[in-house]
Amino acid sequence: MNKKKILVLLATLVVSTVLAACGNSDGGNSTESKNSNDGRSQVSEQGELKSIPEFSAKDIDGNKVDNSVFKENKVTLVNVWATWCGPCVNELPEIQKAYSELKAKGVGVVGIVSDGNDAKDTAKELIKENNLTYKMIIPDNNLDKNLISTLKGFPTSYVVDSEGKILGMKVGGMNAEGFKEFIEQYIK
Repeated sequence: MNKKKILVLLATLVVSTVLAACGNSDGGNSTESKNSNDGRSQVSEQGELKSIPEFSAKDIDGNKVDNSVFKENKVTLVNVWATWCGPCVNELPEIQKAYSELKAKGVGVVGIVSDGNDAKDTAKELIKENNLTYKMIIPDNNLDKNLISTLKGFPTSYVVDSEGKILGMKVGGMNAEGFKEFIEQYIK
């Protein structure tokens, strides 16, 4: 009897952990963090990233993309997602909607496909299905090691300035309004 209880408890714990790892799909109740960054280090005293790590990756079509992509806009939403994550996939059209409404204000969007080259074809299908027009990149080893491996869940979104300094972070899915509110607080 005790073995049965332990197995049920263990199964419940595993299922809860898996479900929590994919994030929160509620548009208004994501976890948010603001960062005050002096630019000296990429990691704060609390272990949070202060800026997006240096990278030299390729976009979904094989074109080179690096940190200079942030210089193109006042602020950039960096959305780290996975093709296997339901809330991540559900928010793709929401990001596009927010981007379409905010790009005239100097807002850019960069999506990072966290499952990398293994999911490139699936990511391309999702991009096409959702008519996504923002940059989508496959992470290099540095992004994988210094950004993706530090995440607390998927999806994770950052707002960064033109230098790649992290201004804010949210973990969990959002709707278009949630993205707009999150981004607009950092537009000067």
